[in-house]
Amino acid sequence: MKRLFFILLFLTPCITYSQTFSSVNNQTGLWSEEATWQGGTPPTTSVTGNIQIEINGSVVNEGNLSMGGTSDLIIQDTLWVNGDLDLNGSFTLLVNGVLVVTGDLEVGNNASFTNNGISIIKSTLGYAGDIENYSNLIYAYTAPVNRGGSITPTGNSIKSENDLSTENPIMYNYATIDPLPVELYYFNASQTKEGVRLEWATLSELNNAYFEVQRSFNGTGFTTIAKIKGQGNSNVLVEYSYTDPTLLPSRVFYRLKQVDFDQKYAYSHLQSVSPTQDIVKLFPSPAYDFIKVYPQSLIESSTTFEIYDSNGSSVFKQQGYESSLPISQFKSGLCFLHIYTDGHKYVEKFMISH
Repeated sequence: MKRLFFILLFLTPCITYSQTFSSVNNQTGLWSEEATWQGGTPPTTSVTGNIQIEINGSVVNEGNLSMGGTSDLIIQDTLWVNGDLDLNGSFTLLVNGVLVVTGDLEVGNNASFTNNGISIIKSTLGYAGDIENYSNLIYAYTAPVNRGGSITPTGNSIKSENDLSTENPIMYNYATIDPLPVELYYFNASQTKEGVRLEWATLSELNNAYFEVQRSFNGTGFTTIAKIKGQGNSNVLVEYSYTDPTLLPSRVFYRLKQVDFDQKYAYSHLQSVSPTQDIVKLFPSPAYDFIKVYPQSLIESSTTFEIYDSNGSSVFKQQGYESSLPISQFKSGLCFLHIYTDGHKYVEKFMISH
């Protein structure tokens, strides 16, 4: 009995591949980019022979994929195909993660497609070969075409675009747009002595040519004021900054326009800054015998301070480095401090209480 077991084990076939390709874990990248793949060599987009391709991160292919021979494509994470996906020969497609095909998916006569994850075909799914739809989460936006193949297990079927939008609206929205070329970590705007400082960072970039920094004085009509070169493709934190030296006459709005190498673009959320925001602070408030201005770095020898009462009358004026201003001689009530420094004007209100 032991001898028979040994013989059976010895005769069990072992699959070997002429080449194997694995994308880098948890990394976003293009199919054609060397940095996307362990070992630095991307697989061809027209596969023949006996190779294995494993998707461990988020990979985007711009164009059609033709998979043939006795090869395997295993999707553990996410594959986005901006084009058609053709399975020919004895090719095996195994989806354990997410597959999005913007064109057609054709399963050839001897090819097989096993779905344990979620697969979204935004055009036609045609199948002459076998589809094993174990998760029952294959969605085709047009009616599937049976070219002599089969779908198992019995009772599972190909669902529609409407099914996807109803059952999984988050995934539907994800599949509605191209994969985001840039993962924006933060985008902030703050007023400084030099002007409005804009700071942003990306966690990943895909095909990113540049950012346009855009400004608006009403929140609708935007003008490009700077162009900042992007990193192209990146999977590390990249930080950017730009300072707008324009004196703020009122509230100002900013946004980023991210532009790909193929001139596709997307906009960030808005940030707004008002005069004196995040730069001038007065202590204490209410004040009794003095008011102190922060930060000290704002003040120069030519800085002028002027205090106006609630009637608009100037009641105090001082120039120089001193940031502690005497107010004990003034009546209680609301006052306004005007600060003129380095070509900028800041206005802050404060209360006097005796």
